[in-house]
Amino acid sequence: MKKFFKPFEAPVPPTFNDLTVDIRDFGAVEGGIEKVTDAIKKAIEYVNENGGGRVVIPEGKWYTGPIHFKSNIDLHFAEGSYVEFSTDFEDYLPVVRSTIEGIRCYTFSHLLYADTCENIAVTGSGVLNGNGQNWWYMKFACPGMVDLIKAGKEHRPLEQRVYDKLEDGVRPRFVEFLNCKNVLVEGITFINSPSWTVLPLWCENIILRKITIRNPEISPNTDGLNFECCKRGLIEYCDISGGDDMICIKAGRDEDAWEVGIPSEDIEIRYCTTRWAKGSGITIGSEMSAGVKNAYIHDLDLGRVCCGINIKSMRGRGGYVENIDYENIKIDKCPRSVVKISMFYTGGDCVDSMNTELINMPTLKNISVENVTCNKATTGITVEGYIDHEVENVYLKDITANAETPTVIKYVKNLNFENVSINLCDEEPYFKSFKGVDFNEVKDDIKIIYDYENKRIIEDDRRKNI
Repeated sequence: MKKFFKPFEAPVPPTFNDLTVDIRDFGAVEGGIEKVTDAIKKAIEYVNENGGGRVVIPEGKWYTGPIHFKSNIDLHFAEGSYVEFSTDFEDYLPVVRSTIEGIRCYTFSHLLYADTCENIAVTGSGVLNGNGQNWWYMKFACPGMVDLIKAGKEHRPLEQRVYDKLEDGVRPRFVEFLNCKNVLVEGITFINSPSWTVLPLWCENIILRKITIRNPEISPNTDGLNFECCKRGLIEYCDISGGDDMICIKAGRDEDAWEVGIPSEDIEIRYCTTRWAKGSGITIGSEMSAGVKNAYIHDLDLGRVCCGINIKSMRGRGGYVENIDYENIKIDKCPRSVVKISMFYTGGDCVDSMNTELINMPTLKNISVENVTCNKATTGITVEGYIDHEVENVYLKDITANAETPTVIKYVKNLNFENVSINLCDEEPYFKSFKGVDFNEVKDDIKIIYDYENKRIIEDDRRKNI
């Protein structure tokens, strides 16, 4: 089967000097009552000023506000360390530079935050509790998010995009590293994130390894691991459960992303598991306006997820997703599609999703999916483009699933099925407006209802039972 991913130079972990300090030497008191924010800040500044090294959070219970990195810092959470983040909202001010849903702004500090740093790491085996329950209610009243989307479309200056009030409803991330090089997050357990859990943004040479994430299923938008506008990234051996997507690749949103112009490219995701995720197992989009290309996603055990493999975009978003290979993915149950590649996304904060104009259309092409199994799903394969803006060059091989509906295919060029088996179906496959569809050892009847070349409905049923 045709493949599109091209191997790239693998990311390497940052290296640090031998200097090691303990936050207790800077005044930190264990017990989880007294905030140790200042002690951690002093330790980071000392190590940075002395050429870099390791700052140790030792065994015990600790209580802190947000932690801001400097270059050449390995923040190490020792075995037995348990860190709770402050529930005092004022601790997350002043605002920091960030993006929310792919649009630039200033907002509350993220819990672990770095801006324009090199050689930074979060390592060890500690447990970090974000106390996200103090932020989750904002999901249901977020006028700041509506205003931010408008600000992006109007090209409003960044200094006019400040969201520093609780009523704005703009929540921090657990980890955001912005515009950084040589990043490692390894071995840490994150629980109760306020929103997205780990986000490298505009970063290069990133490794996310052996991370455990446990966010409640009721926690809104608590994505596990998100790469946004990043180059040379590796995610491996992570165990994620949460209230939204397990792993996402993103590339900014609409006009703001077109202006910044930083794509996500050269990414490998492998050997990860999830017990459950309220969102999709592995997602690209919906924020992808600067483009996503050259990703290899393989050897995943997705458990119970809403959708298995999900590439999502919409009218007006622009950008592209191309040269993506998926391989060796197991899914237990998903109430939506096993594989979904669609330009019809309307979720999240897509306040403009009903715009009927076919302008700034995304490009979705050169995608292969091989060796995927699913025990139970609502739909097997969904591929949806628009007339004159079709999804192109999709190759599906060795896919076995039990689903109520086998396929939903609309406006596609060059779609190849090889050894695809969708069992226990209650409905006939649905195909509308396709060109260049090939079937090889497909274990279902395929009913063709639309002739792409002549643009007419076919009255009689033509079936292929191959």
